[in-house]
Amino acid sequence: MIWSKLFGWGIAIYAVVFLAWSILVIHGYIEGLSPRIALALTLAAVLVVAARDLRMRHWYDVLPYSVGWMLIAFIFDLVCAVSVSGWAVWSDWNIWVGYGMVVILPLIIPSAHHQQRTGRHIT
Repeated sequence: MIWSKLFGWGIAIYAVVFLAWSILVIHGYIEGLSPRIALALTLAAVLVVAARDLRMRHWYDVLPYSVGWMLIAFIFDLVCAVSVSGWAVWSDWNIWVGYGMVVILPLIIPSAHHQQRTGRHIT
């Protein structure tokens, strides 16, 4: 495991999504489905970049990183979000979708990226 990629990308993923959420809050754009979709797309984009940066071919090589990134996000939510919103932050289904995206999406990227480059399926 490359610790700098684990912690570097874990912090970067949280920072980018937190910044995107802060921008939406500042502009009062927090109600409805549109801001949720915008945040999901932001998260997906950062996860794609992070997963490709790992340069790993198999999902099982990426799994420790994606779980680690989710744990880093959880810890940052514990420190940052709970202090502002209270424990109710985890009653919102959107946060659980985000955690799921952080774990699952990077597992899909390596094989799809390798397929695209080689034209072959990975088994």
